[in-house]
Amino acid sequence: MRSHFIILLTLLTLHSSLFTQSLSSHYLLLGPFPVVEGTDKPTQEQELASFENDLISPDQLSDLEEGLSLMHRGKLFQWQQVEGKDGYIDLDAFYEKPDYVFAYAYAEIDVPEAGERLVGVGSDDGIKIWLNGTLIHDKFALRPHLANEDLVVFNFQKGKNTLLLRVQDDILDWGFSLNFLPQDQLSSILENAVMAGQLDNVKLLLDHKADPNQSGKYGLTSWQAAQIKGRTEIADLLVKHGANTEIPFPAKEKIVDKLFQDLSEGTQPGAAVLVAQNGKILYQHGFGYANVEKKIPVTPDTKFRIGSISKQFTSAAILTLVEKGKMNLDDKLSKFIPDFPRGDEVTIHHLLTHTSGIHSFTNTPMFIDRVVSPIAWKDLIEEIKGYEYDFDPGTNWAYNNSGYFILGYLVEQVSGMSFNEYLKKTFFDPLGMKKTGVCDNAKKPKNEALGYAFENDSVNLSMDWDMSWAGGAGNLYSTVGDLYLWNEAIFSGKVLKKETLEAAHTPVKLDNGEVPDALGMGGYGYGWAISQFRGVEEISHGGGLHGFLTNLSRLPEQNLTVTVLTNCLPVIDKSPDAYTHDLIELFAWESLAKQASYSVKEITNADLYDDYAGNYEYPGGAIMVITRKGDQLFAKLAYQPANEIFPQTDTRFFWKVVDAQIEFVRDENGVVTHALHTQGGQTFKVPRVEQEAVANVDPAIYERFSGDYALGTVDITIINDGAHLFAQVTGQPTFELFPKSKMEYFLKEVKAYITFVEDESGAVTHLILDQAGMKQKAMKK
Repeated sequence: MRSHFIILLTLLTLHSSLFTQSLSSHYLLLGPFPVVEGTDKPTQEQELASFENDLISPDQLSDLEEGLSLMHRGKLFQWQQVEGKDGYIDLDAFYEKPDYVFAYAYAEIDVPEAGERLVGVGSDDGIKIWLNGTLIHDKFALRPHLANEDLVVFNFQKGKNTLLLRVQDDILDWGFSLNFLPQDQLSSILENAVMAGQLDNVKLLLDHKADPNQSGKYGLTSWQAAQIKGRTEIADLLVKHGANTEIPFPAKEKIVDKLFQDLSEGTQPGAAVLVAQNGKILYQHGFGYANVEKKIPVTPDTKFRIGSISKQFTSAAILTLVEKGKMNLDDKLSKFIPDFPRGDEVTIHHLLTHTSGIHSFTNTPMFIDRVVSPIAWKDLIEEIKGYEYDFDPGTNWAYNNSGYFILGYLVEQVSGMSFNEYLKKTFFDPLGMKKTGVCDNAKKPKNEALGYAFENDSVNLSMDWDMSWAGGAGNLYSTVGDLYLWNEAIFSGKVLKKETLEAAHTPVKLDNGEVPDALGMGGYGYGWAISQFRGVEEISHGGGLHGFLTNLSRLPEQNLTVTVLTNCLPVIDKSPDAYTHDLIELFAWESLAKQASYSVKEITNADLYDDYAGNYEYPGGAIMVITRKGDQLFAKLAYQPANEIFPQTDTRFFWKVVDAQIEFVRDENGVVTHALHTQGGQTFKVPRVEQEAVANVDPAIYERFSGDYALGTVDITIINDGAHLFAQVTGQPTFELFPKSKMEYFLKEVKAYITFVEDESGAVTHLILDQAGMKQKAMKK
């Protein structure tokens, strides 16, 4: 999605009335040029370096026409004409889907009068724009095309204006659009800027006469959107620009309909949604299709595989058995499975809280190849017995499907019933949950959604798990209505005693007293995640397996339940947890904490940035690399692209691509020791860490390691380019491996180590991935 292209825009004569249209649908193209010569998988650092170095400058371009050529590295490139569609130039289609390439664009535009015009820019991926030889927009990003994502002021001179673009592609789609923004589009763009807290963009749009009283995409005025998002500073600014605070809010139901509108367009998988408060359902509806082929729509009664939301049911089953005196939380696993390795060190508490250290079966090689065929619970338990521990019980936290599979098995052993029978007798029947049960591939329930995958811009049926593999870790199906009944029963004390529920909703502490960050969102109890969202407690759990992604949340203080169930993974639009937070804000915004709005501060001493540059360790071992480039500061987290962060104060910076902030903290000696990262209503500490030393190793050894290694559902591909060693996990970018010794290597993007293991003959047989306190074996194919 980043490429360096030279795109030549044909000569245009624009009249003032045309400034509400796309710039042009016809272009001359030159390219594609490789981002890095000699490799088809450059690193992001190489991509950024390429983006900063141009082949052509604006003063080299004049009187260009189709057929003119450029010689580059012994290859002749000619300008070619292309026609766009609806203002979008699809470079990927024109050049037959290349990756890691780039090009440029040129146009001469006649303007009858000098003046500023607001232009919406969209690109996939990075883009530079020069107007009359001056660089006015420089955006290095890995992103899909979104029309008008960037707002750029073009200061046109009277008469002839020259325009040069450079567009760079990483992988997948590649294209761009430039649009002069008509007045009637500004309201929706203003609404989005308000919600994101982009104070500078709000000011820019208001300066260009955006109407704060016109409703946007979701039917809200900008002031109403600011209220819902808690953007007080922006709300005050809008009032100064004439916002009418007396305009009635639209009905919440209509706003939700617009929020999910994209899922109702065309023929695609969908979502079921429910919002309830104080024991009353406020909204429930279905969008899209449960069965795309037969065009069966999603309704509130559609049954979805709920994945790991099932864990709270498994936990509740165990806890009811504890309340009945049939087992205790400190019971050893060996009490129930005597021959389980190190079973006398693992407790029921460890299994419930993901602190057992038992290796998760879903992270093992060949798991994905077997998951479509049935397996007996006892047989999988036997396999789990053979895994090495990832860490000593109680010393670390790692999400663990083996632990909950074992717990489901224990429910059967202790209760004397099948897992399904126990849940049905204890929960489903008494609570009236008539549309919930244990998945059985041989007896699929009526009105069940099929699972789909959105990949390469198309929707196809997803892999169909045999749900015997999910067990107590995720083998339930349900509806939004039944999950509402469940939440009401749980939080009103109808399922568990008060003290039991409090324990279940208390974040676990490790043996050293630390509360581990769970799932990047807060703490974890017994089958529930406990976090903060805009200053209020949220107790929730999501679920995901091929074809399904789900979320169930509760705000206890507000007595608010939100559940979103979808039947597509990867998702087409937003994830269920993102939709959930949108709905929480809509229905409970008056009780949520206010949020800051962000405006770029001018920094008079950019040398401060040298103090902030370095590595910061995030939960799970991801490394945030902060780098200075002149008077700009960039942040790159793990395999994500590097994005500029903008100063809000001398110590606090914010991202424009996501609602997140980072504040750098000094000790008493003035040394930056850590940072505070704020995102999604949560703030957590990220310590500054030193970079590992790189050993001197002869690159000739690298060829021994090249090849594919099977790790659970993915492969780790080791690549040798002769001088460097790289690793690529399926679906992720390529990372360089740096030697710690001849057989040990580390990554700079994440706190992870790879050790290659050889047999007696010296042949490399497998590797060991050591990450986040877990060691996983990946066999060489």
